[in-house]
Amino acid sequence: MKSAILCGRNREGLINRLEEVVPTGDSVLLLITCGNNVELQMKTKIYFLLNEFFHVRYVGKTKRTLELRLKGHLDEAQKGHKCKKCCGIRKMFRKGKCPTIVLQTEVEGTGSNAERAYIKWYRSKGVDLWNLTNGGDGNSDPSIETRKKIGDALRNIMKSSEHRKKISKTLEGRKKNPETIVKLHLAAIGKPKPPFSPEHKKALRLAWTPERKKALGFAMKILKWTPERKKAKSLAMIGNKNAIKHQNERKVK
Repeated sequence: MKSAILCGRNREGLINRLEEVVPTGDSVLLLITCGNNVELQMKTKIYFLLNEFFHVRYVGKTKRTLELRLKGHLDEAQKGHKCKKCCGIRKMFRKGKCPTIVLQTEVEGTGSNAERAYIKWYRSKGVDLWNLTNGGDGNSDPSIETRKKIGDALRNIMKSSEHRKKISKTLEGRKKNPETIVKLHLAAIGKPKPPFSPEHKKALRLAWTPERKKALGFAMKILKWTPERKKAKSLAMIGNKNAIKHQNERKVK
């Protein structure tokens, strides 16, 4: 099913009408008549989840792609969540079916009002939606002050050893994209780092055994300085005061 955005032209060539077309089937359409140049600044997607009979069962909103949002719904169902939506999706799985996601419209802002309007309309028609609430839940676009409060609350929270082990196991075998590594490095430049604890310093000293130091020295001797490695080294030295000082001293000599 294609997007439920219908664009047409009127004689005046301006966006001058927004009307709701009463649906005869599963969807509520927004008909927008506009001029030759259509510039709709839309940010939030309003989407529907359809069952195997292509009946609307869930109304949602997202700023991500529909593929990622559908994947999120399917993952929640597979993990055994007990909500009405996940139970409905698992029931479709047992029949060998999978829900369909369709884009209904796109709106400016968070889309909470539009989501509530669609949920209210369908429930007024007697549709038993999977939605547990009337919509508009959550804070999908928090203010700068809210983000700062969340960051301050989560910063420097010590994770338990079990939590760290789970994270480590999840990240095993993953390799970061070289571009991502550069971005992370540039983002960390200039940020103050917390001092190492005495226990951490002791662990670092014990980790650097004479054998490890010898092996590293041998590897550095035989390692070739390829153009890619030189570029990576140059990027790594950006913002490093000790490295810049060492370079200047070598130039003077």
